[in-house]
Amino acid sequence: MEFRYQIVSTAAEFRQLQDGWEKLNILCPKGCFFTSWYWMYEWWSIYSQAEDDLFVVCAYLEQELLGIAPFYMRPAGWRDLYRELRFIGTGESEEKEVATEYLDLIFHPDYEAQVVEGMIQKVLVEANWHKSILDNVLENSVISAQLDLNACRITTIKEPVGQRYRVNLPTCYGDYLKNIPSSNNRSKFKRSRRRFEEDFSGQVVFAESIEDVEVAMGQLISLHSRRWQSKGKAGAFLSEEFISFHSRIAKYCLTMKNLVLMNMVVAGQTIAVFYGWRYKGTVSYYQSGIDSDFRPNLSPGYVMHCALIDDSIQRGSDYYDFMKGGEKSYKSKFGCETEPMIKVTMFNRNIKGTLLYGAESVIKRAKVIAKRLMRQI
Repeated sequence: MEFRYQIVSTAAEFRQLQDGWEKLNILCPKGCFFTSWYWMYEWWSIYSQAEDDLFVVCAYLEQELLGIAPFYMRPAGWRDLYRELRFIGTGESEEKEVATEYLDLIFHPDYEAQVVEGMIQKVLVEANWHKSILDNVLENSVISAQLDLNACRITTIKEPVGQRYRVNLPTCYGDYLKNIPSSNNRSKFKRSRRRFEEDFSGQVVFAESIEDVEVAMGQLISLHSRRWQSKGKAGAFLSEEFISFHSRIAKYCLTMKNLVLMNMVVAGQTIAVFYGWRYKGTVSYYQSGIDSDFRPNLSPGYVMHCALIDDSIQRGSDYYDFMKGGEKSYKSKFGCETEPMIKVTMFNRNIKGTLLYGAESVIKRAKVIAKRLMRQI
């Protein structure tokens, strides 16, 4: 079999990949909503800069799309000294960051070995980059393993950045509660949900129309921002780009019947909003807004997650994904399994990449020495 590799470098070519990309992402064992065409294309449409260059490697057997390496390159450093390689969906400024996670190569499972190796060679040999940053990838990702196999061509630094927290869902909610290791947490979840549903006649309401989405997203932004500002922090909804991006994502998910946008309502008042999606048997928790001023305190965060875990089980979902968290996180209370997540920094072993790695290593060592000296003063 002879595979053909094509470099997609224009937005028009990117658009034309939609159908094949989405079909392949469903088949790929590493495929998730973050690696879907729609997430990546919307990110590129909103966040890419004029100087950014698409470098999407597509692998074909005859006319069938069997592999995708979704990268782009951009100038970086002082006076754009070098070129940086990143996954599409990452690299925006912190105040605009959408926190794309679990990015990886996309491939047909029957042809993994062939197409993955071919795509990696294209990225390492033909892409003109010097440094690469891959944020929030799973330690057991295909891209991480492939970089280890190509250690002779690149210098790779892997740093832990947290863990994925995910609940493996049983067939009934009662079994889920039994699997929570802490009896205190089990009691707290039951008590909070009972108070919400029975004592206060609380309801959970899912967005089912464009109008519902617009109202619920507005409430999400308001509650989220207010809560974080009360803590002296800005929260996620800072930029017009971020808000526009998620408005499009939410409406798209609604049309695809993937949206999970839920209001918790007590006496006509929204006290919490959950925003996420269903995709390939997984319900993902992306963001929430909680009215921390509501009294009495019903522990709306606990109620929100328990209600959605129950709903996910009833719909036959396989996983409830809390996504990334620190080594110590409230997410562990919900009986999650964890997977390590890493940040990968690579330096190409061309002349500029080698010099850049040397310079950054010297600066890093100098900072360590400076900190030691300061502690001794």
